[in-house]
Amino acid sequence: MRRIRTHHVILMLVLGAALWLGCRALRSRPAQPPPEVSSNTWEQVFTQPVRSLAAVGDTIVLGTYQGSYILRADGMAARVPAEPVPTDSPWAGVVFALAADTQGRRVYEGRDQAYPVGLLDLGESEWQSLPGLGDGERWTVWSLAVGDALYAGTGKGVWARSLDSEAGKWQLIGPPEGRARLPVFSLLCAEHGLYAGTFDGIWLYNDGEWRFLADGPRGKVLALAAWTRDGQRYLAAGTGDGLFLQRGTGPWQRVDGDYPEDPVVYSLAFDAKGGILFAGTADGVARLALSGGEGGDRWEKVGLSGPVMALAWHEGALVAGGDGGAFVWREGRM
Repeated sequence: MRRIRTHHVILMLVLGAALWLGCRALRSRPAQPPPEVSSNTWEQVFTQPVRSLAAVGDTIVLGTYQGSYILRADGMAARVPAEPVPTDSPWAGVVFALAADTQGRRVYEGRDQAYPVGLLDLGESEWQSLPGLGDGERWTVWSLAVGDALYAGTGKGVWARSLDSEAGKWQLIGPPEGRARLPVFSLLCAEHGLYAGTFDGIWLYNDGEWRFLADGPRGKVLALAAWTRDGQRYLAAGTGDGLFLQRGTGPWQRVDGDYPEDPVVYSLAFDAKGGILFAGTADGVARLALSGGEGGDRWEKVGLSGPVMALAWHEGALVAGGDGGAFVWREGRM
């Protein structure tokens, strides 16, 4: 018993000395400034998983696994009413794609239903289903784009329709049957035509003709983006093997960087003012600060975790959607 008590006394003396030294060190240390707010701070604005999104005016439309929601400037989210979801498909409630027109008055919704494309006039309160694809079959709409017409990417190819909701029918325009590995995961209307990202690369549709970009990235092309900066044209592709970039008519190059173990890039958004391309990856958001030359671009992760399925640059903020919901990163925090 006496030995145990002696050990207790020694232990108390050691702890007391350590505490005294620690307090003395704290008193002698100069005052530290308050910690800076991390530049990777995100604000969560929606808690349900998000599959797609579109930004129009002061409104953000979120496509979820249970229909679409409107996120307004005051931060409130409201579900947009639509026809009852069919019960013959487990994916009937999923909004796979969203696209806004260039005037910012309409949003189109791609889904897996007998009437797979919906139209929302922002002044209205519910979705209007456009006519079916016309061949009597049912196809999931994986992608949408708005240009001189409305385009829908499916497992059968690309369908086109007049932007007049009261006129016209869907027409299957390609790519050439038997030559493209479908479905069409991504669509982009750009200066040189309509780009379609498929299971095995990119096709370009212009003046009624399809051309496969043999020098482009191969494999699944899940996202496409195009812009012009300082007189230079850029085309970017998010694929199952990372991010690829083309400057002007130069060669496609894979962007080197610290990718997650799964290098897939699901979504893209471009900040024209800052010259920054954002990529939604299998594990958060990364950004590419363009150097303007053939090399030197900076690729770095900027936050979030898990798959980021949708991105949009909107009024000085980055909006991201994925399994964890929707998040906003304001320009002032970057």
